[in-house]
Amino acid sequence: MKKIKFNWGQKKYEYYSMSSLITAVFIALFFSISLSSCFKEKTLKPKQDRQHDKRIVIPMTPTYKNMYFFSLQSGAVVKESDPALYDLMFDNISGKFSIWLNGSKLMMIKRSGKTEFEKVTYSDTLATEGWLLDKPNYDIDSNAIGKWWSDNNGSIVSQREVYLINLGKDLLGNHLGYRKLQVESFAGNVFNIKFAFPDGSDEHTFSITQNNFTCYRYFSFQNGGELVEIEPAKETWDIVFSRYSYVFYDPYYLPYIVVGGLSNPQRIESYVDSTVSYTDFKLTDLNNNYFSASRDVIGYDWKKYDFTEYKTSPYRIYFFKTAENQFYKLHFLDFYNEKFERGYPTFEYEEL
Repeated sequence: MKKIKFNWGQKKYEYYSMSSLITAVFIALFFSISLSSCFKEKTLKPKQDRQHDKRIVIPMTPTYKNMYFFSLQSGAVVKESDPALYDLMFDNISGKFSIWLNGSKLMMIKRSGKTEFEKVTYSDTLATEGWLLDKPNYDIDSNAIGKWWSDNNGSIVSQREVYLINLGKDLLGNHLGYRKLQVESFAGNVFNIKFAFPDGSDEHTFSITQNNFTCYRYFSFQNGGELVEIEPAKETWDIVFSRYSYVFYDPYYLPYIVVGGLSNPQRIESYVDSTVSYTDFKLTDLNNNYFSASRDVIGYDWKKYDFTEYKTSPYRIYFFKTAENQFYKLHFLDFYNEKFERGYPTFEYEEL
């Protein structure tokens, strides 16, 4: 945020008369009051009742089995869920239409280039090239399925492409198989989809209605299709700690499951800075131009694997701006509990 300075007395005079002095004081007071009223709303001031340092441990355990939805305001996990229960996430906000893969399973998708459902078969799964993953920033341009629709004068029209879905792996590394998927239509805030095994067996249709209650609606291919309650109300959480997919390119292409934090796309913006001191940083030091809506600003790399153990970097300071215009700073302290078991992200944070 820019600091605005208003200086008087740029010109020096050797003599002043009483009348000119009174005039100068009046002008100075006038501009001082005017500027104060103009910039009052843009000046960040610490809240008197703000939260001071809190130390938090997220008990993911060494298996990293569950995902934890955390609220900065309450300082608590508001919901714990098992990501193994769902396969796809559908945008649940009016005007958004993307479909996302379950990154905790290392799911992938291939665009068949075909619109006839029965023409896509198991043979289309054999080629190793063409499989795509969602990028964890969750930008629409990073979506693996891509823009399955076209906008026809405000109406969302499906292009009816058939997608092959690699369902990824479970916690034990077992492959979960394949499905093929087609979005048949979108109308009245409802996704209408068709899916089956690639050989055409177990074919079903299903409808997913947007309700704006959560950021996403969570869908499973099990039992002929079902919606699963994974996420709490979108206003109640800020960060979810979970497994998710990431692609490493150095020294070679490697899709991998990492463990880290992803932000609520409807509530917070964030940025990271390794050049500042957590202890000394105050509200007026924030740079509003740095805030980003990307979901993976926290990400996984606040820790590094050093041959035998994870080392945490407390010098990576994360800053958050919430929908209520609250500001926070946060840094990670550890990834282990007192028994030296991994899977216990530990951090402290404070409202600015």
